[in-house]
Amino acid sequence: MYLLDLGRLNKALGMVSALGAGMSAVVGHGPSPPKQFRFVERDLIALFEHCAFLREIGGMIEAPMVVQMVKDFEDVLRQGEIKDGFVYWGEYDCALLWHRPGAVANAFRAGLSGHISLILAPNKVGLFVQDEPIFGSDVFEKFGPAREDVEEAGKCLALDRGTAAVFHLMRALEVAVRMIAEKLGATVQDEHGRYLGWGLIANNMRSKIDAMTPGSDEQIRWYRVQQDLVAVNRAWRVPTNHPKETYTPDQAREVFDSTKAFMKELSLLV
Repeated sequence: MYLLDLGRLNKALGMVSALGAGMSAVVGHGPSPPKQFRFVERDLIALFEHCAFLREIGGMIEAPMVVQMVKDFEDVLRQGEIKDGFVYWGEYDCALLWHRPGAVANAFRAGLSGHISLILAPNKVGLFVQDEPIFGSDVFEKFGPAREDVEEAGKCLALDRGTAAVFHLMRALEVAVRMIAEKLGATVQDEHGRYLGWGLIANNMRSKIDAMTPGSDEQIRWYRVQQDLVAVNRAWRVPTNHPKETYTPDQAREVFDSTKAFMKELSLLV
């Protein structure tokens, strides 16, 4: 699978087509290329950048013809003479350029044939292409082992895979549960070194909290967290592990937002 920015692809192909349209306009859209053609130098620089992008996409979609057509187009572009902010091509190069823009576009049509595209709405792009930690920097830094599941939960949510998103969220929360329980000094593993279940870990935290100064802010805060862990385990984790339990995208979004807020709160305890 690969990510394709359709807006950028459209802009790149549009720039290629603009050169072809400019050449056609010079000859009144006649059947033959112009004797001479000029192009703004700064636009040519931008065109080369677009061509590099088109070659990259051609490689990603495994379309060697696209890559070759773009390279041929670039080779002819380089033959131009730069003068006074413009690039000039003579009769011979104009003849070579004449069909190149159309060839590039046709190669892309052929190269994309047979591919299936999944288009994400703008409000979901940030969940799939995560430029920043989607649960915030504190959760990212303090719950390192949960990073992959948090990231995957976001991707699943972006693709409307609600049940898969919740599974990843529960895995991420389990990491947080173990880490804060260890911080508290509660037992999180059995005698064989295997991690205990979420419910057992939450129960083991209770005695450690009971031993704190009665009525202290610390004890009250930890009691609330422990009770929340028990509630979350019953409400989400146990049902999620049931083979017939599923979540719609909207339900998964609610779990996602709640998990985000809860893990942010838990990050303050680590």
